[in-house]
Amino acid sequence: MKKALFWLCFSFLSLSSAEAQFGKFKEKLKQQLGNIVDDEKEKAKETLEEKKDGAGLKLFKEEQAKQLVKDTTYYNFSFAQAEKISFFTSRDDDQNALFSFSKLYDDSSEALPDPKGYELAFDHNRTGSNSMAINRLLAMYKFAEALNIYFNKGITDSLVWNSGHLDLVRLTASLNKDTLIVNDYYAIGKTVSNVAIWYHTSGLFSFSQELNQSLISFIKENIGSQSLMIASVYNNLGLIESNLGNYNTAEEYMMKSSSILLQRKDELKLDLAVLSNNQAMLYQQTGQYEKAISKIDEAINIAQSEINNKGADYSKLKLNKALILKSQQKYEKAEELLTELKKTKEKRFGTRHQDYADIQSIMASLYMEMGKTDLVEPLLLNALDIYQKKFNEQHPTYSNTLRSLGIYYLFTEQYTKSREALEKAKELIEMAFGTNHPDYLAVNESLAALSWNEGNITLAQSEFVGVCNANLDMIEKFFPSMSENEKSKFWGKTQNTFLKFYAFVADNYQDNPDLLKEMYNVQLATKGILLNSTSKVRQAILSSDDEALKKDYTNWVSTKEHLAIAYSMSKAQLSEQKINIDSLEQTANMLEKNLGKKSNEFASVQKLRSSSVEEVASKLNPTEVAIEIVRFPKFKKAFSNDIQYAYLILDDTGKINFALRTNGSELEAKLASRYRKSIQYKIEDEHSYGDYWSFLSDFTTGKKTIYLSVDGIYSQINVNTLKKPDGHYLVDDQNIINLPSTRDIKKQSTALAKTKNILIFGNPDFGSSGKIADLPGTKLEVEKISALAKKNGVAVKSFLRKEANEFKFKSETKSPEVLHVATHGFFLNDVENDEGVIFGVEISKAKENPLLRSGLMLADADKTIDQVASNEVNSSDNGILTAYEVMNLNLKQTKLVVLSACETGLGEIKSGEGVYGLQRAFQLAGAETVIMSLWKVNDEATQQLMTIFYSEWMKSGDKFRAFQLAQKNMREQYEEPYYWGAFVMMN
Repeated sequence: MKKALFWLCFSFLSLSSAEAQFGKFKEKLKQQLGNIVDDEKEKAKETLEEKKDGAGLKLFKEEQAKQLVKDTTYYNFSFAQAEKISFFTSRDDDQNALFSFSKLYDDSSEALPDPKGYELAFDHNRTGSNSMAINRLLAMYKFAEALNIYFNKGITDSLVWNSGHLDLVRLTASLNKDTLIVNDYYAIGKTVSNVAIWYHTSGLFSFSQELNQSLISFIKENIGSQSLMIASVYNNLGLIESNLGNYNTAEEYMMKSSSILLQRKDELKLDLAVLSNNQAMLYQQTGQYEKAISKIDEAINIAQSEINNKGADYSKLKLNKALILKSQQKYEKAEELLTELKKTKEKRFGTRHQDYADIQSIMASLYMEMGKTDLVEPLLLNALDIYQKKFNEQHPTYSNTLRSLGIYYLFTEQYTKSREALEKAKELIEMAFGTNHPDYLAVNESLAALSWNEGNITLAQSEFVGVCNANLDMIEKFFPSMSENEKSKFWGKTQNTFLKFYAFVADNYQDNPDLLKEMYNVQLATKGILLNSTSKVRQAILSSDDEALKKDYTNWVSTKEHLAIAYSMSKAQLSEQKINIDSLEQTANMLEKNLGKKSNEFASVQKLRSSSVEEVASKLNPTEVAIEIVRFPKFKKAFSNDIQYAYLILDDTGKINFALRTNGSELEAKLASRYRKSIQYKIEDEHSYGDYWSFLSDFTTGKKTIYLSVDGIYSQINVNTLKKPDGHYLVDDQNIINLPSTRDIKKQSTALAKTKNILIFGNPDFGSSGKIADLPGTKLEVEKISALAKKNGVAVKSFLRKEANEFKFKSETKSPEVLHVATHGFFLNDVENDEGVIFGVEISKAKENPLLRSGLMLADADKTIDQVASNEVNSSDNGILTAYEVMNLNLKQTKLVVLSACETGLGEIKSGEGVYGLQRAFQLAGAETVIMSLWKVNDEATQQLMTIFYSEWMKSGDKFRAFQLAQKNMREQYEEPYYWGAFVMMN
């Protein structure tokens, strides 16, 4: 169930229904306010006359300067939260029209001066802000009165009674600037900002967006481009863009605000708390939950020393934290926090306050995910009732809660109620945001699931396909200016849409075979989406003629290299050298994002639907098939823990056959363990062929070549080692070519180019401790490969023993045609400790990133491993080459990387993305083909396999055929797959 709220707003009455609700009240309100308004206007006119004789900051009295500072910092930023209005002002204060102004002079010995025009305007704004949560009509009236001080163009009637749209550009054209000082410009800017917030919280996002954008020009021209007010407007625009689903633009605005605020962070603590909260919720929306929780904690830590920790505004921060905890699936912590907030709200505001409804809505969503469905409906119905009375049905808060109710009814099989709620929510969201907003896509996704459960498969298909395509559009829109980490988080949140679609296809393909084409096309667009996006962008940069762009790229790589060094340091050393890893990471992310923004060349490489079923089929001949393996959880009304595997088998005619295994959990656990044990203990395996392949034989019989794109557990088994009942292995009868995606199939060239150069690292001197076993077989391996290469006219550069070190590896690996590495590999699956250094990497960072937990061991690696206990600092030349460091290499021209080492194919498996380890790192660096191992390998058998491979490759120039012949030759000496089946080739 999608979150009900992100930025939470106070209760208010709708503008659209204002006249109906306040018809009689309007005149009464005017009469009640008449005296004080007339008095303020009269004083304002007198003040404006006085200012004609001397305008400017020079004439500020001490008290006026204090007032300006107060109003343009504390109060000006009180509205930066946008939907929270007076975020840190105390609404418990009994402020009347001139209370705050008078209070400024309470401790002064001089007589109370007459208020200036700008002072009256600021006071109107304070009254309006404090009225926002009680009476929105009164709030807008006060904002209009503030503007009337300067413009006097019937603004009150236009804005308050006629639902007018404020045109700042038109109004400012009529300003008499000779009579204005900077205070007045601040007063105008603050008032216009409050009107923009009023629009925002009314759901009138386009009005608010336009007004804020015109306000930026106004502030730059009249106040300054680095003023606090413009920082506030940037923050508000960030919120608007976030509400509209424009996440990249939202972050840009918030970063602009941050750059100004941080210059005065000591005096603007509350303002930074507001900004941190908004950034936290933006990160929550884009799936960056760790960053979100860090930012919300930052906001809470700042705020708790500045405001009442039992107050409404502080509670909103805690509520947002609960929302993030729910997103992280930390349900118990979220429930504890929500329960505490609920009690506080009941005691202070009762049970009819909007904040109380916010808590109920999020609690309902939490209980849905926790399986406490009996608690959900009353919470949602009560929240809806409050929202309807406080807002109106057009407000996003109402429509999102209504969508949550529709999902609840779907889950409880109350389909009629579900459709009624979801269709109404869809209508309201479309009215507010249009059809490209994330909330609109989410409600359509829920409707697709509902249609499926109702048995309307045709409608469900149309809805699912539409949502998938819209999400692909959204990814194409956001990915270019995201860093790889941000892409990963965003994809992690978006991927569920496609997994639901796959489950739908698996459930309905027999009656609707055209679904298979839709599924295959979606798989072509999304398989390896993160790897494909990042590697293509890098290739585009390196192939570009834009030298400035290449320089930026070099700067980014250099920053990543500095990060790799920092990751190898202990916390003590980082502190000693004053290195801030978080700051380095942020710099690297920003450099990476800017690379995407700067290059127009990347538009084409970011297209996800550049390949199709028809295109893949056109690359096949009658003796070939392409197979996409897809891993996904079972879904009907909600995701289950049962994993399924689908197999899409495509032939040259474009026909797609389909196979389904519903025992995915067993394939990944019990059966995978049996496969590995049979390999490890050299036991005859009579089961794995049936477990993992036999059901495909009807579709592959008679085919000579199978292009295979694997997923899930298939990344950890070598299908060539599967033995058929007739005693033959798969490799005996068919050529199986492993690809990241079948979109990568290429027509085989008849002219196979010979290799020109090989770079080899092998037989490293790990050290004298003996903790790392020496590899004498690799010395012979390197010598034989070198001799073969030289005999065939191939240039060879090799580094052995002490020279096979990390420094040489990084400095010498400059896109060689072939890179051969003969050493130990490693992957750390589980890291128990939280402090210290492991394998040369600070543990807390290694836990976060699997590319820091996998790598290669080079010369002197044992010293780094010894340093685990002493927690000493390691350098960038510590003998441990992590996959993270490999990723930063330039292998753009490298045709082949051979990782002749143990377990170099291991890593963290992610559905649709393959293995996060050395394999991925070398692919990201640009390598065309990678040979790697899936289990510990025999030293002598490995050197024989590699020698045969290079011998055959030097003869033919066909690396795939050479690899196949090498494995076949090894089988003549060693029957068991343990000796010859560990290595796989990924093209």
